[in-house]
Amino acid sequence: MNNKNINGLITDIGLLILGIVMAINASALLNFIFNLIGIVFIVIGIVNIIRNNNNNIEKNIATIIMGAIILLASNFFVSAINVITGIILTFIGITKLVNSKYYTVIKSKYILQIVGSILLIILGLYSIFADNIILNIIGILLIIYSVLDIANYYNKFNNKPNNKKLNSKVIDATYKEK
Repeated sequence: MNNKNINGLITDIGLLILGIVMAINASALLNFIFNLIGIVFIVIGIVNIIRNNNNNIEKNIATIIMGAIILLASNFFVSAINVITGIILTFIGITKLVNSKYYTVIKSKYILQIVGSILLIILGLYSIFADNIILNIIGILLIIYSVLDIANYYNKFNNKPNNKKLNSKVIDATYKEK
């Protein structure tokens, strides 16, 4: 096992953890990210004030204030992302539902269009009133990907190929144009 393989495994485990958090509670993850961004802004502003001996103090104070606003309003930003995502999904669902009248000639397409439209509307409303469904779906996909990649990692090292089969007869073929 080399470092590249170990790093890949560590990355997959990290993606698995991120996927679980996103699937279970995407809003808490977004809230954490906004809090972290706010803290980073505050620390950058304070460090710049200390280092620069009051050069550009207005810019550094603005950075601290911006960090404090992000930190204090992180729940608002998370809610705004959920509402915007929900509005977009609901709007797309309603648009597809209205446009589904053009598929009445092909019954199967009509039914699929109506079902897909209603599903988008439901997902949009869920994102507005509950949690960001898009992040939940991304979390589930990350879980699936990382589990498959971890299984592939263990499969690769437990099932070593038989080198005798790989070194069988090689046929050399050339093609000459007439």
